[in-house]
Amino acid sequence: MRLRRHAGREGVLAQAARIAQLCRLHDVEGRDIELMLDLLARHERLGARDAVFAATALNRGIETIVTPDCDFDALPGLERIDPADTARIDELS
Repeated sequence: MRLRRHAGREGVLAQAARIAQLCRLHDVEGRDIELMLDLLARHERLGARDAVFAATALNRGIETIVTPDCDFDALPGLERIDPADTARIDELS
């Protein structure tokens, strides 16, 4: 969340709740860990947690991830949408 970056806490929380309605949770599987390790080996700036998110999405054919973290921009097959980009968030819903 962007609570530390913005003064409008209520607005940020409302935006996060709206984005959460667009999300579906997925269990992490063995194949996700295998791809996570591959992503970590190929993308130095990617952290382990982000690599799990990316691997889980990619293994399920999910092409879009909502995050302010620009480290995802280097991953082929995964488009990053910044949560502050309300126009793009509107397109998802």
